[in-house]
Amino acid sequence: MNIFMVQMNPTVGALAANAALIAAHYTAHAATHDLIVCPELCLTGYTPEDLVLSTAFMDGVEQQVQALAALTTHTQAALLISTAWRGAAQGIQNALILLQGGRIAAISRKHRVPDDGVCDGQRSLKAGPLPAPILLKGQKLGFMTCEDMWFPDVAAHLKAQGATALIVPNASPYEEGKRDRRLDVARKRVQDEELPLLYLNLYGGQDDIVFDGASFAMQADGTLACTLGLFCDDTASVTLTAQGWRCNDNTSCKPWPDELDTLYSALKTSIHDYVLKNGFKRVLIGLSGGVDSALVATLAVDALGADAVHCVMMPTPYTAQISLDDAATLAATLGCSYEIIPITDSMQSMTTLLGARAEHGVVHENLQSRLRGLILMALSNASGACVINGQQI
Repeated sequence: MNIFMVQMNPTVGALAANAALIAAHYTAHAATHDLIVCPELCLTGYTPEDLVLSTAFMDGVEQQVQALAALTTHTQAALLISTAWRGAAQGIQNALILLQGGRIAAISRKHRVPDDGVCDGQRSLKAGPLPAPILLKGQKLGFMTCEDMWFPDVAAHLKAQGATALIVPNASPYEEGKRDRRLDVARKRVQDEELPLLYLNLYGGQDDIVFDGASFAMQADGTLACTLGLFCDDTASVTLTAQGWRCNDNTSCKPWPDELDTLYSALKTSIHDYVLKNGFKRVLIGLSGGVDSALVATLAVDALGADAVHCVMMPTPYTAQISLDDAATLAATLGCSYEIIPITDSMQSMTTLLGARAEHGVVHENLQSRLRGLILMALSNASGACVINGQQI
């Protein structure tokens, strides 16, 4: 069985755009594969939260699923997607939907719905029963969604029902060290059940969450047959044989960078997707001449391009010349636009307004940062650019 893995970056709520991404991959690879697999909640984006409580939104989900099903009418390839899905009595659930022959051929619902950290699924999504394998081209495939892999009961149940391989669509957020923990858990599942496993993760940023991708195919002995890239659109073609996974291209085992490079990629992806998915085209950064704002500006240029970054230096009488020089040099080196807006007069006005209270504690010192924030937000309102700073990342 030839399987095509699609590591993609959907946007929450953008049903038509997400469906178009899925359809493009299916159309391009259906002729040479038996199954095209996409990550968890690839249609709705992760996490849809209260959108699933909207009747209009869930109607839109059904319309897009039917449109994707229609793509499978005249091909032999099946398409596995993941979405929030309405059940007649079960409520709204996180469901894997297998599309084949122009229709919904099978549905497998997520059994374990997490309710911790960034995952707040139980508020809007109901848990499903232990899933049964799905028969496809003579193979009983055990599909389980993300959290279902982290506990032994789902994989054991699928193996007991005759599954010959495990396929795990995911929306697993990035954390330092998370990649190794995933591999450890996957090895435990495949070694306990003696089954090969496909792990397919989302990538991309959505508000305060970022997904790293890092998908893989693992043999039943715990060795890696295939790895996909970090923080990028990526795909892989694999064949399920009696011996496990066979990779169908020469670049299917890709090196993963060290943790520091991975963290930088996470920050860059977060900036890029937060800005663009929220409809901004440019960003504003207050440069101080210090290390923090220099790092933020560098990340922003790497993420969005120099033309999308505008830096503002707001000196006071306490600003050292070296800070002015360093800020100007950084902006020139990065190639982004740069301006200086002195705030000495504004500080004096505030000092006069506050009188003797301005000399109390850190009041006068903090006037600098607060006035800079006020000016940046005013510039944002005037230009439509998004303000970013070191605290946000």
